[in-house]
Amino acid sequence: MDNYDHINKEFYDVASFLEAQFGPVELDEQEKKIRVAMDGYEAIIDTIKLTVESDSDMLTKRIHDILNRIKSVIRPIPNEY
Repeated sequence: MDNYDHINKEFYDVASFLEAQFGPVELDEQEKKIRVAMDGYEAIIDTIKLTVESDSDMLTKRIHDILNRIKSVIRPIPNEY
């Protein structure tokens, strides 16, 4: 799997996790960003950097917690570390 395929797979993996938590999400496949909505707030997740932009501190924290769980699944620490 080349780097482009790996990035795409990771993008869709993150989208699946977020959709399971928040329901339907909007995907920006070109920018590899995902928009989620909850309780009238929105957040944009950059799946390359795994960062969150939102006006809601509560939503940002919740997504950061989810991203930490996602990282442990899709970017595990190598055994030789």
